[in-house]
Amino acid sequence: MKTRWHGFARVWVLALPVALASAATWLGEEHFGNEPLAEANFADWPGIVPVVNDSSRVYHSWVNGDESCYYSGSIEALNACLRRFAEVKLPIREVVVRPGPGRTESFHGKPIGFRWQLHLVGGIARHMTGLDQGAKVWSDHPILHIFVDEVIRPEAIQFPEGVTVTGLDSLKARYIEALSSTDLTVRGWACEHVVAADRYDDESAKAVAALLEDKEPWVRLNAALALPGFGSRAQFALPALAAAGATEDAQLAQAARQAAIDIQAAKENEQAAADFAAARAAIAEMLKSRLGR
Repeated sequence: MKTRWHGFARVWVLALPVALASAATWLGEEHFGNEPLAEANFADWPGIVPVVNDSSRVYHSWVNGDESCYYSGSIEALNACLRRFAEVKLPIREVVVRPGPGRTESFHGKPIGFRWQLHLVGGIARHMTGLDQGAKVWSDHPILHIFVDEVIRPEAIQFPEGVTVTGLDSLKARYIEALSSTDLTVRGWACEHVVAADRYDDESAKAVAALLEDKEPWVRLNAALALPGFGSRAQFALPALAAAGATEDAQLAQAARQAAIDIQAAKENEQAAADFAAARAAIAEMLKSRLGR
């Protein structure tokens, strides 16, 4: 099934600057299942089509060139996909191993579980890579994200020669650095990426909360929208949210009020937090072994 709409993918943006809204028409499309996608659409990434059209794909989304394919399969299927990824004819083929489970939503809010994700940035979205710190959020090279769970165990992943393997800490550091961009769109959109990388990290929560004092109301809005993703650990930000909400900007005021309500009502899932920490430790051990340290 394919859907085209004038709007925004929830996995890509939180809010849109008014200046940008008048500058372009925003379009997106999504596909469920693994029907092959046209090779002509991926000419910028020679050799990527066998990865894109892997039979394990369950969902594909595209928003003005910001594109992701999501897959769910066995460890054997993942390792086969990794071998195809290593054959992509580009200088950098990055693999990021991170704690699962992998979850996203369709344009209309349908929950989708997955185990690995291919992220590509082209089209209009490629402009973002040229903004200050923009490439730390919208990568100028393909990234295969692997989400460790009960099926995808770090020690069973087979990394072929030719791929660059990194972990959550590296990814999170990039996103946090992007929060200091001189470009307001990068600062604002980076907020949700920081939350999505590690909602259990206090330092990440503090980094996002700091943008509640940003000079740009739109950036403050994105920080307020993102903070509830940290759940109850964002309680420290309640005074800053109250201050940010004391504004004539109705959208920002509403977002700050709602964020405070959501944070105060949040219940910590201790088992999910423990599972995340365990997966993170297992990944760190795998990376340490891989690097021979």
